[in-house]
Amino acid sequence: MEIHQVLTQSTTICNVLCRYEQGEIFAAEGYARVSGSPGVCIATSGPGATNLVSGFANALLNSLPLVALTGQLHGYLSCLPKPPEFSQLEHILRLVNESKKHVSYVGGGCLNSSPKLHQFVELTEIPVASTLIGLGVYSSSDELSLRMLGMHGIVYANYAMDKRLICCLLSTTLKGISPLLKGRNAAGKLNVDYSAWRAELKEQKMKFPLSFKSFGGVISPQYAVHVLDELTNLDAIITTGVCQHQMWAAQWYNFKRPRQWGTSGGLGAMGFGLPAAIGAAKASPGSTVVDIDGDGSFHMNIQECFDIPAARATKKSGVRDAIQKMLETPGPYLLDVIVPHQALVVEHLEM
Repeated sequence: MEIHQVLTQSTTICNVLCRYEQGEIFAAEGYARVSGSPGVCIATSGPGATNLVSGFANALLNSLPLVALTGQLHGYLSCLPKPPEFSQLEHILRLVNESKKHVSYVGGGCLNSSPKLHQFVELTEIPVASTLIGLGVYSSSDELSLRMLGMHGIVYANYAMDKRLICCLLSTTLKGISPLLKGRNAAGKLNVDYSAWRAELKEQKMKFPLSFKSFGGVISPQYAVHVLDELTNLDAIITTGVCQHQMWAAQWYNFKRPRQWGTSGGLGAMGFGLPAAIGAAKASPGSTVVDIDGDGSFHMNIQECFDIPAARATKKSGVRDAIQKMLETPGPYLLDVIVPHQALVVEHLEM
């Protein structure tokens, strides 16, 4: 208690009082995700410390820097992967030159290497597919972006990974290979031509575009995310809880920069979205931060949400105005978007 009281009087440390330890550690992770600096949280001993466990596991699986102060003495040191040897980089370059169907598959490990990735893509014109956590490392709206891979991913991203001959897994490799590529290109020793491969993937994009079904006047969740994407000009920081809404957000919001997307990948910890948004707002003052959440995840840390203006959207025709009002309202705002019940969705699909 004494430590907390001193922190509230600090002029250098921004202290945010959360109502539950899990909300606090998720807020610290939201801060870490957006700022790139360690998020810090504090809890009492015993059950206060054990309430941080889900956050610890989530931070570990998502490689987020985190410092937690508790009454217990715990120590853990995580190690980053070693940079590749020069011979390994040479081998990668040889594969880049020889293969005609490359895909660059990027994840959260590339968050700090986005400029190097863009340089790599500029030199090679290799298409880029992303993991859930890697969204934003390469702009989703770029012509060479295949967006997200996986079960909830995009058809043409999965097609590319199935048909590719070589998959470049880029993390610490980027720091060494991009300068090497630049030197080879300047010397005229970089011989790559993926025009046929890009044409093949462009055909798949046209054949299997990202789409969703409409249900008359009711609101499709994908439509709500799409409208948010348009009204924020792809510039908002997005956090989510965990469930289907998480996948809709990943599919329909176009991320254009690193650290614009905060979600619980790997662990899939429900309740992450709201406190992560609080931490993200502290990490990036002045930015628009939106938590796209489902009712289940939202209720898990609802105690962090109090005394704020709220509204409800029930019809598709009112979604755009409702989201615009939310964005124009200073400070926190809760918009409850009512989407069709699963039974209604099934009924429409059967008709």
